[in-house]
Amino acid sequence: MKLIRQIKTPKFAILKDKILSQSMEWYFEPYSANNKHPFFAHVVKHRDNPEFNSYLSDETIDTFKDICLENDIKPREIIRVSYNSTFYQDDELTDYHIDYEEPHQVFLLYFTTNDRGPTAISEVKYNKDDSHTLWPATSIDNDKVGKVQKVYPYEGSALIFDGQYYHAGGHPKSGERRVVLTINFREW
Repeated sequence: MKLIRQIKTPKFAILKDKILSQSMEWYFEPYSANNKHPFFAHVVKHRDNPEFNSYLSDETIDTFKDICLENDIKPREIIRVSYNSTFYQDDELTDYHIDYEEPHQVFLLYFTTNDRGPTAISEVKYNKDDSHTLWPATSIDNDKVGKVQKVYPYEGSALIFDGQYYHAGGHPKSGERRVVLTINFREW
């Protein structure tokens, strides 16, 4: 796991203004890792589709490339790109899940600061025998996640971790929203 405490590229500030603006296009997603936690998303690249399909594609990928260059991250293939906006829900976290069964990295770029609703990463790696799949993610029961590291969203920070570890996204306090860019990628 790698935490980048402060994104330095000037492109982030420009992108942040667009993402947090009232004119940002968000689309309702009825579930995340399960059918309990709806959220809003703006998908830049759908899983299993080679095409980027958003008016934000170029700016998003340029910003990601700058962050990668500044932090010695070497993406080989981008699998999926999505902006996610979550709001208060009774559960602080989604179910623990992996995004893909194949090896990959998860890159999270935080656009808001929240002291409720961390990203929680389990010490447990994907094991097909312990999992159940509910498209689009593969989940694990909460009693099997073991020890967990929690990282709270801080505006302008990023988190990169091995996507084979089960993880859960957070829900912020009432009246707040949690906005994050998620990029699933394979490294060289």
